[in-house]
Amino acid sequence: SSYNGTLTGSVRINKSDGILAGAFQGIGASDSYVQFPNLGSLGGINNRTYLMWVYTDATSGVEGIFGDHNSVTDKGFHIKKSSASLLILADAETLTITNFFTAQKWTHIAVALNNSGGVSVYRNGNLFHNSTLSDHTGTNQYVIGSGRDTFNDFIEGWDGYIDELGVVNKTMTAEEINDTYRLRSGYYYWNVNVTDQ
Repeated sequence: SSYNGTLTGSVRINKSDGILAGAFQGIGASDSYVQFPNLGSLGGINNRTYLMWVYTDATSGVEGIFGDHNSVTDKGFHIKKSSASLLILADAETLTITNFFTAQKWTHIAVALNNSGGVSVYRNGNLFHNSTLSDHTGTNQYVIGSGRDTFNDFIEGWDGYIDELGVVNKTMTAEEINDTYRLRSGYYYWNVNVTDQ
C-alpha cells in the first residue's frame, strides 16, 4: 500500500526474533531507520497512546525508538533511550525517566498522552511515571529506529529490536495497557459465529 515504510541504511526486518513473529532490527548505525510517508499529522498533545516492545542490546548511548518530526530544529515528538533512561521529547522540552531499561531484555513501553498535557508512562504493563509536557508542533514524518540530534540529523540509530509498535488515537486506561502487555504469551480463545452464504 502507499503507507508502507521504507528501510534506510543498515536495518532489516528480522522474521523470527520478535515478540509476535518478526521485528525491526537495528545495529546502532547512523542514518539507519524506517521512514514512513506522509500519514497526516499526529502533532499536539491529543488523546493518544504509543505502544511498543523494545529490546536493547546495551544500556549506553542515545538511541531513537520512534520519531514524529519535520526539518525544523527542535520541533516534533520523539521517544528515545539514553543509557538506561527513557526520554520523551516534545519540541525543545525533554522528559527523562531514569532506570527504565535493562540490557538484553524485552520491555513493553506505553506512553499515554491526554489533552491536558498529562503523560503516563508504563513499563511492562505497570504505571512507571506520571508527568506533563507542553504541546508540540504537528508534523508528518514518522521514523522507527532512529532519533534526530535536536531533530536535525538521523544520528541516533537503535541497537536491538522494536516490535508491535502502534499509535492509538485515545488515552488508553491502565487496564487496556496491561491487556496489551499480557498479549505477549498465553492462550487466546475467540468465540465467533459463522454462516455460509
